[in-house]
Amino acid sequence: MNKTLALIPACLLLVAAGCKREDTGEPRSATTTTGAPGMGTLANEEGMGRIIEARCDREVACDNVGEGKKYVTRERCRKDIRAATVAELGPNPCPNGLREERINACISEVRGEKCSVSGDDLAKVAVCRHAAICVPK
Repeated sequence: MNKTLALIPACLLLVAAGCKREDTGEPRSATTTTGAPGMGTLANEEGMGRIIEARCDREVACDNVGEGKKYVTRERCRKDIRAATVAELGPNPCPNGLREERINACISEVRGEKCSVSGDDLAKVAVCRHAAICVPK
């Protein structure tokens, strides 16, 4: 349970950052900067936004979004996941940014989770944990 609680905030913070974006239907471009040679880093907002979107994609795929479901709308999914993440981690959990390769690995794990596994158990995914996704100081 404690592991679950630890992972949820990290993912929620990523999701929260991407919630205010308007979906234009066009592919998003990644804003990547280089913190060290060969090491892609993302701003907290960008990385969290990607994870939040992936989590809500999973909730949609698992039929958890809609009238009478866990989330009434996709927007409600984004808001709830974002709020939980910010509450747990704060608005800027990784001062040096997020490791893009770890964010991508986290998203892959989220997308691969079975619907029988609660999305709230995301903290159990090692590649999504705070220590795994933050660029070291």
